[in-house]
Amino acid sequence: MSLTNYDIYFTGNLVEGTATPDAQHGLAKLFKLPEEKVVKLFNGKPQLLKRNVTKAQALQYKSALHQVGLLVAFKAHNPSPTTEKTPDQSHHTQSSPDTSTKPQTTNNDSLSLAPAGTNVLSDDERHHIEPADIDTSTITLTSPFMETVLEELPLTPTPDTSHLSIAAIGEDIETLQDDTIPLNPDISAINLTPAGGELLPDKQKIAPPPAPDTSHITLSEGN
Repeated sequence: MSLTNYDIYFTGNLVEGTATPDAQHGLAKLFKLPEEKVVKLFNGKPQLLKRNVTKAQALQYKSALHQVGLLVAFKAHNPSPTTEKTPDQSHHTQSSPDTSTKPQTTNNDSLSLAPAGTNVLSDDERHHIEPADIDTSTITLTSPFMETVLEELPLTPTPDTSHLSIAAIGEDIETLQDDTIPLNPDISAINLTPAGGELLPDKQKIAPPPAPDTSHITLSEGN
């Protein structure tokens, strides 16, 4: 079973927080290219960076390119039968880059542009989402420039108040039921003390405590 090789594409996007000049400088240093040639790759569109590399090599390139701020994607390599491999392509197909350093190349032809409209990912690399069967027949869209028409609701009929009247201020309402139970406490044992009188009678007053017995206590003479 033959192993799948990959082409590496720069997606046109940068790692969050990476400035474009820093990414251009890092890519030029990584591939040993003049920066004026690297600048052309930063147009916001996918750009082919490397052809026909193994999965292990592709992961090494991805790590190195991510360090300089580039977001990359892989696409299964599909060589054209009419296109001959360049010496640079043959070299990188048969050997893998040094795993201890970032992948580098001294040939400027290793960077090329894919034809316009080329898909970055193949069909088997894409994440397919099954469409959901949702009934939207009851949903309508309203233009933001149109006034929303509210559905008119039937008016609630006015209640009949002809049998109601307003009593005069202070008048008792005869039809109002009073469920309060009147209290009739026995207050025959309660009386009021005259103004200035004592609240407790003499027999209820508290007697002062008796004087303590100190006959057994003596004072020593002072020295």
